[in-house]
Amino acid sequence: MGKKNSINKLTSEKVYNIIRERVITGSLKPGDKIFDQEIAEELNVSRTPVREAIKMLEQQQVVRSIPGKFTVVDDIPNNAVEQWYEPMLILQKLATKQAAKYVTDKDIADLEKLNKTFILETKNHKTPLECLKADKAFHDKILELSRNLVVIEFCKTLWIHILRLELRYFENKGTFVDSISHHQQLIDSFRLHDSYSASLAMEMNWNNTIIGVNNVIVMEKEKHPKK
Repeated sequence: MGKKNSINKLTSEKVYNIIRERVITGSLKPGDKIFDQEIAEELNVSRTPVREAIKMLEQQQVVRSIPGKFTVVDDIPNNAVEQWYEPMLILQKLATKQAAKYVTDKDIADLEKLNKTFILETKNHKTPLECLKADKAFHDKILELSRNLVVIEFCKTLWIHILRLELRYFENKGTFVDSISHHQQLIDSFRLHDSYSASLAMEMNWNNTIIGVNNVIVMEKEKHPKK
């Protein structure tokens, strides 16, 4: 029985990751319907893990289910920055301050490697999604170093929403120069175990993104004004 439950859990996580990725990349857009039977047939699994995956996404407010009918991808709210970015900024600053206490030389080397990967992705003109994943990997390492499981769990949910919006931001902005610089400032601060400077660098990093996202939102509203 235990083995069977473990297999079902892994299947649910796989289905969850597939649906989540489609929402993030825009393959599934706001308002698109998701039918558990169709997903089950496509992925060659039973409807149970699909329903479990959809339930997880619903708890994270990525989708909305209409009982007995279908599930729909939730809209990106007008106050997305306030709902997603401001809490993330606070949590990432906290994680950064805490990570500075524990960071080791090996951790510094890992962060340098992750930032180098991020730089290479951007210079090699990789897709925005690949660049964003490299950026996320850098931030996830800092979350890991914080050893704060509560912060890590909250950020995990926020990342889903933020990546949906940030993909649009980086497709329009096309430059990661500021992020690369902020990453290096974070690394330099960690090397000195300077939690204050590190948290300031993290704040600048997220504020820069918030400004960029807001600019894109304004431009899109100007291009497509509501009648």
